[in-house]
Amino acid sequence: MIYILLSLLLFLQSYAQQELPVLVKKVKKETIKQSYKTTGILKSDKSVFVKPEVSGKVIKIFVDEGYFVEKGTPLLSIQTDKYNYQYNAQKFIVKKLESIYRYKKNLYLKKKLLFEKELISEDEYNIAKLDMETALLDLKSAEEKLKELERQKKETIVKSPFSGTIDKRFVSEGDFVNVGTKLFYLLDLDSLKLRFSLPQRFINTVKIRDSIDVEIEGIGKIEGKIVYISSSLDENSLIHYKAVLEKNELLKENMYAVVKILEKTIEGFKVPEKSVHLSKDGSYVYVVENNTAKKKVVKVLGQDYGYMFVDGLKDGDLVIVSAPFGIREGAKVYIEEIL
Repeated sequence: MIYILLSLLLFLQSYAQQELPVLVKKVKKETIKQSYKTTGILKSDKSVFVKPEVSGKVIKIFVDEGYFVEKGTPLLSIQTDKYNYQYNAQKFIVKKLESIYRYKKNLYLKKKLLFEKELISEDEYNIAKLDMETALLDLKSAEEKLKELERQKKETIVKSPFSGTIDKRFVSEGDFVNVGTKLFYLLDLDSLKLRFSLPQRFINTVKIRDSIDVEIEGIGKIEGKIVYISSSLDENSLIHYKAVLEKNELLKENMYAVVKILEKTIEGFKVPEKSVHLSKDGSYVYVVENNTAKKKVVKVLGQDYGYMFVDGLKDGDLVIVSAPFGIREGAKVYIEEIL
């Protein structure tokens, strides 16, 4: 056992006297833009599930998914037999009540003339007046019902409420639909906006008409412009924003995007994250000076995708990125590669 320990000690001592190969990065002070990143989602300001106002069987569908339709374009028709029957029946009732009202009105006018000449009693006059008023109310009620049936009859042709693209179709010809059944999902792609939220500290830095950097998976980088800022904060103390993105036919509703907002500009040195050592006393890196590893205390200014921005170095410093079995102050090294 003692022999093994002595052998290991001699090996380590011999190893310590060797020059270790190291990978280094030559650094130079640079101006670094630090950004705040958050995610947003694309939503259309004009979108709707088109639903019928009447119930019945779908007779004909005029459009399909992917169609662009103008406002008022017929989308589908619902069986009209029931509504035609109800409308014609109510039309007959209205005509009948019109005749009754005219008769009651003429009778009232006669009674009124006789009452003014004191030839009939006031009670007889009042009864005639009440009969006429009741007939008028019956007529108006029937006319209102006729208008509603006429509306329902028109609603058997479902039309586009605005110009847009038929994104989804939920029914087929022959299906029975009720009031509120989803027929189509219609959206206006021109009204797509990126919605995202930022902490309160950005209230003075991100304003209407400001440009922002956006990156969308599958599309890449794209520019946006702020068009809306909420007047209130949500329960998480976040401000809601909307941005219009530059035109791109690949943009789809509900796509997620990464929004990058410039937060501050700093001057420092960009080094690989793994070259920075953290301890309870602070942060430090190793640099190569005269083929020797030297520890340098640094101040971490920021971090971004595998890199750290630090202060405490000078232009031309060779920061050790990696070395076999780690590294220590005063170790002899030779540079294998400079990044």
